[in-house]
Amino acid sequence: MLHSGYSRKKALALHLFSALTSVLGAVLVLSLSTSVTAINDMFLRFAAGNLLYIAGSDLIPELHKHTRIRQGILQRIGMILGMVSMYLLVLFLE
Repeated sequence: MLHSGYSRKKALALHLFSALTSVLGAVLVLSLSTSVTAINDMFLRFAAGNLLYIAGSDLIPELHKHTRIRQGILQRIGMILGMVSMYLLVLFLE
């Protein structure tokens, strides 16, 4: 946000607001999950979609800025390990 032209105070205030809304959202989902059974699946899909969007639009283009082969290979190995670990968690938690 600082590189986008926001002042330090405004960037800090916006980050604080974002953090507080995520905590509020987590409390809301936890309180609703006892009465609405399908809400966990709905919000899990929403969160997964957001993660894929962020990875595709922000993180992947960032990888293309580095031209060293070793660094690119290590980054891809890290991404693959992350995907495998998420798959294993889903597999064992069901």
